[in-house]
Amino acid sequence: RRFIGFFRKRDMEGKKISKKAGKHNKKKSIQFADSVDFSTKSVALKIVGKGLVANLGFLLPYCKYSVDIDTKDIWKAFPNSTTLTVSTATCVYAKTNPAKLSIEKKIKNNNSPSAKNKNNNSSSTKDNPPHLSLVVVTSTERFELKDVIEISDESKKKCIITVTAKVFSATQGTPLLKDGVVCVGKRKDLQTDVETDFEGF
Repeated sequence: RRFIGFFRKRDMEGKKISKKAGKHNKKKSIQFADSVDFSTKSVALKIVGKGLVANLGFLLPYCKYSVDIDTKDIWKAFPNSTTLTVSTATCVYAKTNPAKLSIEKKIKNNNSPSAKNKNNNSSSTKDNPPHLSLVVVTSTERFELKDVIEISDESKKKCIITVTAKVFSATQGTPLLKDGVVCVGKRKDLQTDVETDFEGF
């Protein structure tokens, strides 16, 4: 009887443990998202004073980056304008192609000849403004990157976008890039000699 009672007690304890484990597993079960957004993200602008700031986060030296900046906040600074001129002529690290281009707010027909990109102009509707594409080259290491992009409209009203980033040294590891920033080129041998010129890609 003692043996039978011992085995019964052990079986009951085992059932209790298995029930608790089952409850625990239900609480810790993995939940999968119904849908995943694979759309291209862009760098959000921050309003600072009378201008806008695009913070690119941390970058590596001797690298080439493709940067997409959301233009919704740019249009907020020009509520009555339909065409803006973007100039990166004074920038050292951040450039557009060409250095001076225009973006349009409204077009009647996307297939019309006037809407086609003849001079690398970006055209869009008000509801779906384009991203402002930049190419950023970090030609040295361990410095605070800062460039000023000038935006103007038909009435010569101006607004500036300050592009900022912190560039690591070659020995600080690889930083996690922000949304809208993609590394598209990198030198194979990251030279740390200050006297060595950056030869390109």
